[in-house]
Amino acid sequence: MMRKSIIIFVLAIFPLALWADLISFTAPATLRKSDNTETTVLLKYETDTWYEPAGEVYLLGPDDGQDLSGTLIIPSTVTYSATTYTVRKKVEEAFKERTDLQGVVIPSTVTIIGYYTFYRNFDIKVVASIIIPIYV
Repeated sequence: MMRKSIIIFVLAIFPLALWADLISFTAPATLRKSDNTETTVLLKYETDTWYEPAGEVYLLGPDDGQDLSGTLIIPSTVTYSATTYTVRKKVEEAFKERTDLQGVVIPSTVTIIGYYTFYRNFDIKVVASIIIPIYV
């Protein structure tokens, strides 16, 4: 009976140990307006030290409630808590239904673009080209 209780306890705690390695944060990006002025917006990022290679993050999308009318310039690196991370991928639905977004400049460091990243973005006119390695 004691052994069964220990196994159940370990199985219950193990997922929490994985979750503890998750780091979420926001970092600035540039938004170029149609009149060529630039402003700063915040994008949400996440890294999981259990699964992701050291120093890499994935882009979750814009921080809630921001106007993205213009061309979003996604940085190739972001800094959080004195650590610089390379932006490697965008997760599913990162910019889903953002009809205010008119364009996106994707850095060459991004090697994965998730499903439905730009789903129902009717106003996007230009998305920078990206070369994705064959092994991705």
